[in-house]
Amino acid sequence: MGRGTPRFLVVYKKSQLALFEEHEPGWMASLSEREPEFHARFLQAHEENQRSIDAVAAALSERGLDADVVYRADGTATASYDLVISVGGDGTLLDVSHVVLDRPLLGVNSSVLSVGHFCATDAHGFGDAIDRWLLG
Repeated sequence: MGRGTPRFLVVYKKSQLALFEEHEPGWMASLSEREPEFHARFLQAHEENQRSIDAVAAALSERGLDADVVYRADGTATASYDLVISVGGDGTLLDVSHVVLDRPLLGVNSSVLSVGHFCATDAHGFGDAIDRWLLG
């Protein structure tokens, strides 16, 4: 960790629901009518993902820590950050790991419907994880 206040980068995934709404307007409404149970899973994952992104940001803010927050497809340089935090699942973590070559990377699983085998924590445990990281 560098001197002074550490810098954080939060890289998040967009839910499948958000991506469909962005790229295929109307598709989710159609799915809701055709397959309401399937649509409900998309909605659950979307809501959990958003709550996780918000919880990570809130945990950092509660500790007086600032973070830059970016969507994973937008990409960003990571060299000026002390810790990169991936919020999503294993796919997001692996995607981010390709650009994080010399920084610690912490995976936060964003939904029970997301595979997060390689993620160290979820949104509920993130506060404790960041406290442990801050302590070294």
